[in-house]
Order: sequence, then structure tokens, then C-alpha cells
Amino acid sequence: MMFARAVGNELIVPVTGNGLHRWTLKEGFTLIPGSRELGNHAVVGIQEIDGGLLLGTSNAVYTLKGQELLSLNETLNERLKKQEINRLLLLKDGTLAIGTINNGVYLFTPSTEEITHLSEKSNLSNNTVLALFESRAGNLWLALVRQD
Repeated sequence: MMFARAVGNELIVPVTGNGLHRWTLKEGFTLIPGSRELGNHAVVGIQEIDGGLLLGTSNAVYTLKGQELLSLNETLNERLKKQEINRLLLLKDGTLAIGTINNGVYLFTPSTEEITHLSEKSNLSNNTVLALFESRAGNLWLALVRQD
């Protein structure tokens, strides 16, 4: 188990190699259908989206609706496949922020399929994103590794 995430009134727990499990007081842990397709990929981010789940693994982003696990976007996942994703945040405007260990942050706008990449090359002080936060004003804040 990597971490648990509250989604609605449920607790979602990813178990590497065994899919996602839903915990409720009445039923305890139950496997979420379709989630075993994640295989041995560690789930590093879970967000609720359009009646389903948005899932970030270490190198791709998926949606799980009903029992169907789908790539969020093939072009995005092609760019992410050699990255090490460690944070995922769905912003109020629908943009997805994806923080990586060594390559900054990717911003994906589903409506236009636009991908923006911010890194040291675009003046981030460091490429390791430890946390993502959206302020009330809609500003995206990145917690980066400190460099001396």
C-alpha cells in the first residue's frame, strides 16, 4: 500500500500489483473492478473526475470509469513514459498538473490536449517537484527540492 485517498465518502487504497481497493465501514476492503489492469505500477495520485477516477502511476495517467481503465491521453503518456511522476493535481479549471522527480511539471489541458512543460530550462529553480497546491485565487504552487 502506498497511500490512501478519500474520494467522496469512501477511502481508496492502491495496493501495488493488486489494484485499487475501496474501504467502507459496512463492507471493509473490496477490489475496485478494472483496477487490476494497473499491474505492478505504483499509483502515485488519485483524483475524482466525471464520476470516475483519474489515476497517476509512476509513468502514465489513466481514467477508471465503471470497470474500464483507459489512458487519459496517448500523446501525454508517450511524453511521460520515461519520467518518474510523483504528484498529480486536478486544477479548478480542468487542467491537470503532473509533478515529476527529475523533469519539473507537466500541465495538460484535456479540452485542447495542450501539454505545457515547465522545468529548469523554463526557469524553475529545480526539476524535482515534491508537492503541488492550487491557491484560492487559482495559482499553482510547486514545492521543489532546495538547492544550496
